[in-house]
Amino acid sequence: TLIILSSKLCQNNDDIRQVMGQENVMYSFPDECNLSEGAKCIISATAFWFLAGILSCTSFRAGRKKMEASLVNTDTPSSVEPLLPS
Repeated sequence: TLIILSSKLCQNNDDIRQVMGQENVMYSFPDECNLSEGAKCIISATAFWFLAGILSCTSFRAGRKKMEASLVNTDTPSSVEPLLPS
């Protein structure tokens, strides 16, 4: 839909000029197309979802590395075994 803003449909549209030239026109069209508030919200929401996905992947990898590092740094192998009564 953003491609339409730079097309002939929105800029210098002869059909809209012809309709606006008639006497009993019920609607008024602007000369050029603009992004509406909803379109701007959709674009920002998409950007925020993309950022959230990147941060989620980064957080997951950092947590996995931290868990692997804690398993490697144990001094005795018995510390990772469950405690069983003797």
